[in-house]
Amino acid sequence: MEPLIFNYVATENTWRRFLASIYTHIEEVIYNEKECYRITGNLNSAFLLTNSDEKEIYMEKDTGLCIKIVYNNGKTEEIQHEFNEISDEIFTKPDISQYEIIQ
Repeated sequence: MEPLIFNYVATENTWRRFLASIYTHIEEVIYNEKECYRITGNLNSAFLLTNSDEKEIYMEKDTGLCIKIVYNNGKTEEIQHEFNEISDEIFTKPDISQYEIIQ
């Protein structure tokens, strides 16, 4: 099972991270009663002269997970992460009546 968590501020190498950081602004904000970092600027980690699709990214301080993205076209995406929500009820015992159990 692969996690569906994407690193929105990842870069391919240290040089690109340095260059991207020149045009990026990070500030502390409160969003949905959570302490967050709001990251704005040219968020494209690959090419500095190409604008990214993302205009703003909100990352939760405690977990480092992205919880909101505002795109250049005005679209907003809210991301919810749920942990420890799996219960034993979703697992069913397999039907082994067609098999012979050998002790």
